[in-house]
Amino acid sequence: MEIGILSMQRVINYGSFLQAYALQQIIKSMGDGIEVSFIDIIPGKPAEHAIWENGGTKLVSAKINEKQSKKYQGGLLKILIRKQHSVKFILVMKRYQKKYFCSEKTEGKRYDLAVIGSDEVFNGIQNVPWGLSLQLYGKHINAERIISYAASCGYTTLEYLTEREKKQIKGAMEHISSFSVRDGNTRTFVYELTGKEALFHLDPVLIYDFKREASKSRLRWKKSYLLVYSYGNRIKSEEEIKAIRKYAKKKNLEIISAQGFQFWCDRHVVVTPFELLSLFQNAACVVTDTFHGTVISAKYNKRFVAIVRESNYNKLADLAGRINIQERILKKIECLDELMDTPFDFSETNRIIERERLRTFEYLRENIRLAGDKK
Repeated sequence: MEIGILSMQRVINYGSFLQAYALQQIIKSMGDGIEVSFIDIIPGKPAEHAIWENGGTKLVSAKINEKQSKKYQGGLLKILIRKQHSVKFILVMKRYQKKYFCSEKTEGKRYDLAVIGSDEVFNGIQNVPWGLSLQLYGKHINAERIISYAASCGYTTLEYLTEREKKQIKGAMEHISSFSVRDGNTRTFVYELTGKEALFHLDPVLIYDFKREASKSRLRWKKSYLLVYSYGNRIKSEEEIKAIRKYAKKKNLEIISAQGFQFWCDRHVVVTPFELLSLFQNAACVVTDTFHGTVISAKYNKRFVAIVRESNYNKLADLAGRINIQERILKKIECLDELMDTPFDFSETNRIIERERLRTFEYLRENIRLAGDKK
């Protein structure tokens, strides 16, 4: 059976890589004779109201103000180091994408099943190279059956779309037989456009165990560390920086940043996607403000806080409610010490993830069966 995945596998981002890889491995495990490949996205025109969310990887991250640069970076030298880290990160990610994601063009290829997801595949207003691609909503896919899995529209709502864009997306979604989403905003988005009720499923990173992949990591740290996982220069306010550095000093922890370069951390590391999992596993604690940073922290039952801000509140709050980690959400930075040191029982979270793992396999198996029945 030929199964194609349409996802964010080309995004230069650890979380995007890991979710795409996890979904690939989950589907491969469904039985012998299943061939899984990634479908490269057919570009569309940019949405009229496209937004660049702080989080995409650029060679040079957001500008640092002069005061911060002098205080934490020592001027131009650190800026050049930051560029070097960004280039190295991009090269590592592209190497892993090439190794694990064999993509094919859809022309002339017939799939038994096409799976759209996970990640923000329905986020049509994000400013990305492929623009508003109707293929991500189900159009131009040569498959017997098309479904989504844990899809998200991010911060997209109908208010951001023109009438023409709504009509195009609605028409494309008519090709999707079954909708699976990861958050409430996306469920509303799908219902308003199609009148169909979508199922909820967890991100594949929570479902796949990664034991084999993470066990190969050779990362070793002599000193205990606090891991900061965020996009480049997003944790940049004086209050947030001081709170994190103060906590690390109190606990005698080195501050290590991964994903985006943080000019104020003790060290920034560029690791492979699988080494990143080990980095989370071995951290004394984690500070993050990203969706997948929160996902991985919860997966490994780490002592962590997830900083919420306007740009990430909806998806982090939704995720926290689904896996019972609301108490790990940090709304006021001055409460970091207290929240980080408050013990948290992950038992219910682990039960939810195990239950949802069974639901994921059930959903995918049923759709593989239905696709096979059409042959």
